Amino acid sequence: MLQTWIGQIPSIFYNEMNGYDFELEFSGTEREYEELKKAFCKAGISEELVRIFHKNDMCGRDDKISKIRKLLAWMEEKPDRQFDKDGFLKENEDLFSGAYPLIVVNGSVGDESLYVCGADIELESVTAVSELDSTELTYIPIVFVVAADNAEAFQTDLKYMLKRKDVTNDQLFFLLNDKHEAFKEKRIIKDLGIQEPNIISSLEEELVKRYLEVYPLTDFIGRSIKVLEEKISEMEEKLTSENEKCETDGKEIYSVIDKLETRISNLKKANDAFEQRDNLEMPAAFKAEEADLLNLIGGWNSKKTKITKAEEAPELAKKLDEDVHSYFESFVEKVRELSAAEVKQIRDTFVEWYDYGEFDPAYDGSNITIKKNPEAAVPSIAEALMKLKDDVYVAPKEDLLGILLRVNAAEKPDQVLQVTYYTQVWRQYAISVVKPIAETYMSQQFDIIHDYFDTSAEAYQIHLGVLIQQQTQEKEKASLQLSEEAQLLQADNDWLGEFKDQLKEIERG
Repeated sequence: MLQTWIGQIPSIFYNEMNGYDFELEFSGTEREYEELKKAFCKAGISEELVRIFHKNDMCGRDDKISKIRKLLAWMEEKPDRQFDKDGFLKENEDLFSGAYPLIVVNGSVGDESLYVCGADIELESVTAVSELDSTELTYIPIVFVVAADNAEAFQTDLKYMLKRKDVTNDQLFFLLNDKHEAFKEKRIIKDLGIQEPNIISSLEEELVKRYLEVYPLTDFIGRSIKVLEEKISEMEEKLTSENEKCETDGKEIYSVIDKLETRISNLKKANDAFEQRDNLEMPAAFKAEEADLLNLIGGWNSKKTKITKAEEAPELAKKLDEDVHSYFESFVEKVRELSAAEVKQIRDTFVEWYDYGEFDPAYDGSNITIKKNPEAAVPSIAEALMKLKDDVYVAPKEDLLGILLRVNAAEKPDQVLQVTYYTQVWRQYAISVVKPIAETYMSQQFDIIHDYFDTSAEAYQIHLGVLIQQQTQEKEKASLQLSEEAQLLQADNDWLGEFKDQLKEIERG
């Protein structure tokens, strides 16, 4: 389970990569993605040092739990003669029946139940921790209700919990009723060995729900998948033996069915590739082109610090304006080329995935209309640059003759206005104008790519769905030509196939 060792991930990668400054692609739920980022942040590692991308967004635990419940309901609604449903459910009654427990020690927290991730959480109150001597507490959240009148008993109870091997600090929560005594109670908890206690004011807090979602519900999903996989293996072994005996009769019909099942399997493989496609990230090359653009502007006329000649400033302002427009036009062209290359890569990948199906090669779901490239331009900045100046009054420069002709040598000449334009100020202004326009343009181009990515994938999936349905109907027709006993066995095989498909859907998320 990722959550049990997620805090160690930063140090694991540090050792593996000989330091930080790398990119990390993550496949998982949004919650796990946030937990991973939090683990690096907690270790003092900034997003600049480790750039984490959510490559593949898997469905959350609530969705998985819903699919498990749906599978169990399907077993009830569509029984199979080879599957002992009642025996299976009785054997796993502790897993599939009832709510998930949350233990409350020495107090009341109001409601008798919670609802998290589509699962019922049942509250069990105990007045003495000795009641839990024979209870397996792994992953069960335990809430201590702490008040001034039970402070002594609380310390004894907490020491008991900390000695248990099936209890970790993460699953202990402390509901502090007395705000005036809160500091003292926190101090006691820390002194007993929990440096970062889970302090709550109600069970509705995100801290509690997060623990329930991350630990006991994840454990339920894992154990459910395990027992379902074991049942599938058991049924596969039994049906394989029966199929071998039956296939000697009606050999030609079974040959047709096998071919159709192979087609269906290949088509499902193709569909799975589209279903599990990675999240699309803005191409790194876009950002590289933006960096080059801003570097060009930032390095413009870098050997010149300032302009003090009145006649020179307008010409240089015009020159920077023209250069900025030239740089930006080149940037736009390069991003468009990169976008076209990205679309081509998506098209080639989708065609490759579709070819897994080995059926109807003439179809091309990637051949769809792509939105038109957006227009982008930067405004003229020459006029604005001329306003970015420093006006300073200075003493005029005099030659020797001017000094000699002065009637009074002590008399100072009137100061004159000197206008100074700093090229670094100009460059910074140009960057401030260009950067948001460039980022908007990149975002618009990425939206076009993303729209093509999703629209094309959906077109392929719709087409594959139609093909799967057609081939399934063909297989059903072929099955009708079998003997009555063989038809029953084929129904068993089809039932198991549907069982496996539903479990696969749960597993992949």
